Amino acid sequence: MMDNFVGGGITEGISVLDTAIKEAGEEADVPAEIAANLKAAGTVSFFHESERGIHPNTEFVFDLELPEDFVPHNNDGEVSGWQLVPVDQVVEVICSEGFKITSSPVVVDWLVRHGIVTHDNQPDLPEIVELIHLPLHNFY
Repeated sequence: MMDNFVGGGITEGISVLDTAIKEAGEEADVPAEIAANLKAAGTVSFFHESERGIHPNTEFVFDLELPEDFVPHNNDGEVSGWQLVPVDQVVEVICSEGFKITSSPVVVDWLVRHGIVTHDNQPDLPEIVELIHLPLHNFY
């Protein structure tokens, strides 16, 4: 199953940024000096339905530009490999059955923030942006 580059749960007492840096090292062997360049890019919030019911989900989003020669290596056994996908194929990949559905909002957010998905090529852009930024705090 394809997924985002790295991710993980937040542990009490560890900041969101420190968690992201830790996960980058564990899941992709990103050196701390590179991971220190993570740029906070907000959050995505959505509901996800599974066999256990409907669940709210908020994910903190970070961008990280990697050196062109960087090759990720897994350190924690949670990742089987990586595939660099050209940006013009990303929508096709995230819409495929092989991509983790709960990771799609992070990718859609990136596509919107980088001007790849715009109102010119996606007339439903306002609705899409609303769906990946649900105000979950108002429900609980």
